[in-house]
Amino acid sequence: MKEQAENAALQPVKLFNLLEKKSIVFPDIAASTTALTPAGKFKLFVDNSVSVHIVLWSLTGSAFAQAANSPTGFQQGWTGYGERFGASMARYSSGQFFGTFVLASALHEDPQFFPEYNLTFKQSIKYSFRCLFIARNDRGEWGKNVSGLVGPLMGEGLANVYWPDRNRTAGDTLFRYGVDLASRAAGNMFRQYWPRLFAKMQHATPMQGDPH
Repeated sequence: MKEQAENAALQPVKLFNLLEKKSIVFPDIAASTTALTPAGKFKLFVDNSVSVHIVLWSLTGSAFAQAANSPTGFQQGWTGYGERFGASMARYSSGQFFGTFVLASALHEDPQFFPEYNLTFKQSIKYSFRCLFIARNDRGEWGKNVSGLVGPLMGEGLANVYWPDRNRTAGDTLFRYGVDLASRAAGNMFRQYWPRLFAKMQHATPMQGDPH
C-alpha cells in the first residue's frame, strides 16, 4: 500500500518533469529537473527553432499575413508568401538565440517550460501567462523571466535588418513583439496539456506515452 501511494505521488512528476524523451513538437517542455548547461541551452535553441509547432505556426501565420497583405512591404503571390514565411522563421530563431541561449546562459535562467499537474482550465490560463514573466533559474528557484522577455525583443530588433523598409518603425517592432508574447502565452497552454493530449491521441495512458 505504501509503495502504491508513493507511485501515485510520483506520477505527476514522471508525467511532466521526468519524461524520458524530448518532444519534437515542443522541445522546451522540461524532460528533466537537471539544470541545462550552456551547451544544452544552445541545443534547445536549435531544437526550438525547427520544432514542429513553429514550422506550422509560421506556415499558417504567413498565409493569414499574405491574405491581409501584412507587412505591406512584402510582395504578393508565392514570392511574397516565401518572404513572409522566411521572415517568420528567422524572427523566431533570432529570439530563441538571444533568449534561450545567450541571455539564459549569462543570467543562469532555465528556458524550459515546466507544466503544472492537476490545474483547472482557469488556473492553466493564469499559469501560462505567469510563465511569461517568471521562470526557474539553474538552481531550481523561481524568479524574473528576463531572458524570455528580452530575447524576443532583441530578435525583433534584429528583424529590422531584413524587414521591409516601410515596416521598420518602432511601432511595428513593438507590435510584432506583442504578438510574440501573446503567441508564447497561447503556446504555453498547449505545452501545459501536450503530454496528456499526446497520450490520448496514442490511446495510451500518460505513463505509457511520450511527449512527441
